[in-house]
Amino acid sequence: MSNNAKPKFSIYSTRDQSPMHFSGANGFPVGCYDTLLNGLSQKYSITSLWHRGLWPNIGEPATQLTWDDYANDLIQHLKKQHKQPVIGLGHSMGATITLMAAAKAPKLFSKLILIEPVIISPMLSFLCHYAPTRWLSGMEPMKSALAKPTQWPSKDATFAQFKKRPAYKRIPDDQLKHMVESMVDKHTNQVELVYPVDWEIANYLSGRNVLKDVQKLKVPTAIIRGKPSLFIHDKSWHKILRAQPKLQIMHEREYGHLMPFEAPQITRQLIMSAIKRLDDK
Repeated sequence: MSNNAKPKFSIYSTRDQSPMHFSGANGFPVGCYDTLLNGLSQKYSITSLWHRGLWPNIGEPATQLTWDDYANDLIQHLKKQHKQPVIGLGHSMGATITLMAAAKAPKLFSKLILIEPVIISPMLSFLCHYAPTRWLSGMEPMKSALAKPTQWPSKDATFAQFKKRPAYKRIPDDQLKHMVESMVDKHTNQVELVYPVDWEIANYLSGRNVLKDVQKLKVPTAIIRGKPSLFIHDKSWHKILRAQPKLQIMHEREYGHLMPFEAPQITRQLIMSAIKRLDDK
């Protein structure tokens, strides 16, 4: 990571409303979530710190990168940009980072809404940090990230290729087209991915088990889950439930790990319901 890198973030509302911060999934620029966040911005003042791989002048990922670095980035962002505790909203890796940040700095958060947080086992956490990268690269989701194209002749070609991906099969065409606009950038005569693949892989390899973070958690928290996926290790999930029996769990079985893209309006409704449930406690 370059010393000249500068954090960058998006703002979805400048009105005097309840503050919220959103952190998204690995490999997806925040613009992919516009439909969801624009809807929420009618009631909340939202900022979204970009992942490090998207910061200007970032360079290559450091070999010792961890998700604790991202949690610390979020803590610094909230201290600078928000004068009062925020609703910490996150999806996938962003949900887990938000949880970790709240465990470290609970006074910065009023509540947490975590959509499909990445919950990995202690064994996978160990392997991510100590096993050879070439060995881990044969495992999902690293395997798919390494295999995917990063350049296309046009955005139409990008959309056509995305449509074929099994992971995107439930995403409506209009939403997927918007994601293409957010995920790729015109460069010379090619359309290229904005999110560097080396950073995406580094992020996958930087995760860790968060049971200790959950045990320390003092912030009211709701978790929204979709269909079963490889991103939530079942045994570790049940340990988390035992560690924090006050967690509010909501299920939406019609959609999967990419629920915010597959059904942004339904996801927004679930978020609002989760906030109300925590407020009523």
